[in-house]
Amino acid sequence: MSKDQDLYREINSEHSKTVDPSLQNESQEITQTRVEITEDVAHKQEADGETGIYLKDKKIGRIKSQGQQHMYEMAEGFELENEKIFKKEKTVQQQPKAYVEGCDMGWC
Repeated sequence: MSKDQDLYREINSEHSKTVDPSLQNESQEITQTRVEITEDVAHKQEADGETGIYLKDKKIGRIKSQGQQHMYEMAEGFELENEKIFKKEKTVQQQPKAYVEGCDMGWC
């Protein structure tokens, strides 16, 4: 095996990590995304005359009829926009403390 192959194998080994664990998890970036779930919801007529909007077995909203007008009321975490229903989801991404490591070795 050549020196280059040995070097690459060492770099890609389990013991060689690209980011020092002590540099991770200091900060977090929380982003909120919207996922369209229109095709996954069901409408069920309720006893009080309203129509319930359900995602699986969970009630996520309701439709009130007032004459020819329909008023939509959605549970927290759900939105109605342009006749489409969206679920808001939060994702947490861990951010490293620094973009580079090893600067104390003088290479950067």
